[in-house]
Amino acid sequence: MDTKTDTKPSHITSSKMNIFLKLGSPAKAYEEEQSSDGKNQSKHPSTPEKPIETSKRSIHQLMLAWRKATFQQILINRMARETERMRAEQQEVELQRVRLNYEEEPPASEAMQAWNLMLSKPQARIDSNILHSGLKQGVPKCVRGEVWKLLVYQYGHNHKQLPILPPSYSTPYEDMLRELTSQHHAILIDLGRTFPTHQYFLRTLGPGQLALFNILKAYSLLDKEVGYCQGLSFVGGILLLHVDEEDAYGLLSHIMYVMGCRKQYRPDLVGLQVQMYQLSRLLHDKLRELYDHLEQHEIIPQLYAAPWFLTLFGSQFPISFVVRVFDLLFLEGIQAIFKVALVLLQTHQETLLACDTFEQIMEYMKNTLPKVQLSQQGKLFAKAMECNLSTELHTYEVEYHVLQEEAQLSPAHDTDIRKMREANKNLKRQNLDLLEQLHQTAQHQAGLETSNQTLQQSQHHLEVRVRWLELERNNLKQLITILTEAAPTEAVAKIPANLKRYMPTQSSKEQKYEFFGYKPENSEKIVSSREITRIQVAVHICSNKRGLNKLSLPINTRLVHNN
Repeated sequence: MDTKTDTKPSHITSSKMNIFLKLGSPAKAYEEEQSSDGKNQSKHPSTPEKPIETSKRSIHQLMLAWRKATFQQILINRMARETERMRAEQQEVELQRVRLNYEEEPPASEAMQAWNLMLSKPQARIDSNILHSGLKQGVPKCVRGEVWKLLVYQYGHNHKQLPILPPSYSTPYEDMLRELTSQHHAILIDLGRTFPTHQYFLRTLGPGQLALFNILKAYSLLDKEVGYCQGLSFVGGILLLHVDEEDAYGLLSHIMYVMGCRKQYRPDLVGLQVQMYQLSRLLHDKLRELYDHLEQHEIIPQLYAAPWFLTLFGSQFPISFVVRVFDLLFLEGIQAIFKVALVLLQTHQETLLACDTFEQIMEYMKNTLPKVQLSQQGKLFAKAMECNLSTELHTYEVEYHVLQEEAQLSPAHDTDIRKMREANKNLKRQNLDLLEQLHQTAQHQAGLETSNQTLQQSQHHLEVRVRWLELERNNLKQLITILTEAAPTEAVAKIPANLKRYMPTQSSKEQKYEFFGYKPENSEKIVSSREITRIQVAVHICSNKRGLNKLSLPINTRLVHNN
């Protein structure tokens, strides 16, 4: 009991002493320090050093500090991820704004509510009449991509007989991008031609062109027979404006395989020929007057309607019109293209009948007809949805194949084939002859150009020579004048008659004297040394040019003597 009472004060005293030693300044230690330092300490006073903290953190304190630091780092990482997510969302919103940068007729508020209701249950079966009613009211462009995916799902439910898909159809999109395609160059060429005025595809190898290249490359690997064909870039471009890259590839594959559009892109173009025959038969049965007018001017559907089918109206018509074509395409299939084409021709029938020449009709077809105003699109597509061409299109397709078989089995067909082959050989032979003539003409033209350059150079040299000879002639005339006046009369009299025509007249003599600085009246008496030098230089120049270096000129002696 006594031991306990003794130890407690010592513990309290030691703790107080520790506090005192940490914070206080003991006088004894300070005096010892002063005595040891002596005079140096008085000259250079220094502040006392802080005592080192000797207490250590406990394990509990270290764990709390570690938890606090870990929690702070987790918060920092969460904030960084949230900032990155917000930045990505902002970029996606900006990219979406660029994609949807095209005009459209604002749909009614009821249409937006109806589509939101249908999109809330994407797996439910929706009646086709409800979908048609929604398309008539219009599809807001902000939800058009989701509506297309909804229509694709409904198309699979409404059509029981779907075509057989290839095994690679289910290959993931990322795996397709890792492979190489032989259509690489052809795809790159068409990237800059696809919607060149739209901001999303404007920049070379920008996000729009790169995404378009990827989906076209992936499809060329999926469909080895078609690969890539001009016109597919416009189809893929419209899809990329409303859905992301992978979904655009899925929608493109659905259009080509499930809806059967790949037939028109095959190398033999049999599908496109069948479609042109079907359109021509529709005009014959439903717009007979326009059909006769076009036949009169030898205008077949291939001249104006082939781009409509190959690009799904994307190459010539405004985007606001094309996206509505895609709305109807995903709902009804390929017959939607025939409906829109027929309604377009019916709408412009009167104007086309007023065109009197082939050029006027084609000019109107290519430039005026595609300019469909926003106010006209609603009525046009409502009229197209009212048409039902499925029976006629099937009948015309069967009719085409029957006529094709009959033409192949008839003897006249064999004769026509032989004639066409013979004509083809003749045309090839003529083509080779024309190429040879073109090559010879090019060589002859190159020779003429070389001769022309040589003649131009010779002409230039001759012009320079003529100018020099004229200058030399003038100098010689001046020299003859001076020599004639300075020569003795006897020497002048000995000049032959045929050479006297070169002798100067009196007026020319006076001019030459004045040119050299003296006049005729004092020429026989005084000639300065400066004038003598001029004459000598002239004689030297002429002698070098005409070989007069051996000519004896007593005039020099005479002039020097007179001087």
